[in-house]
Amino acid sequence: SDIYSFSMIMWELISGIPPFDNEAHDFQLSLDICKGKRPEIIKNIPQCYMDLMKK
Repeated sequence: SDIYSFSMIMWELISGIPPFDNEAHDFQLSLDICKGKRPEIIKNIPQCYMDLMKK
């Protein structure tokens, strides 16, 4: 969970917006995240960042 949290912070820093900003932050989103839902990978970021965000 620490890696997930760190990768979401990285995503927000790179994109300039919070992950899942266009979705309701509700129980369903929590379930979807637990099932593996992740925000789209941002283009043109270093491969090592992509690898970390996919964990």
